[in-house]
Amino acid sequence: MVTTARNFTFNYNRDKKREILGEVFEVLKETKDKFCNINNMEEYYLRTEQKRRAEELEDSIFECLYKDHRIWYDAVTQVYCFGKSQQEAAEQLGIAVEVLNSRLYRARQWIRKNYENEYREVVSWF
Repeated sequence: MVTTARNFTFNYNRDKKREILGEVFEVLKETKDKFCNINNMEEYYLRTEQKRRAEELEDSIFECLYKDHRIWYDAVTQVYCFGKSQQEAAEQLGIAVEVLNSRLYRARQWIRKNYENEYREVVSWF
């Protein structure tokens, strides 16, 4: 009985190792299939680089808005980042909806004027 229990334990542990190794090999095979192809690797690199550049551009835009045009920054973050309706954002900022619309319009125009070339560079990666 002791021998049977010991053999059962050995077999159980051996089978568990095989299951784990099987899962690891499956994940490695999927990763290899996904990234070992030269085109996929280039595409992966380009996508990650484009995401990084887009995040840098976004950070730069928000940093300049925060430093130079705080009222535009507040309007843009309320509506576009937090996803609030213009009515809700206007109430929270304590202004009329028409004033909020004009601030958003001016902010968009300023962003286009100052960051259009950088935006085109980031988009042109694809």
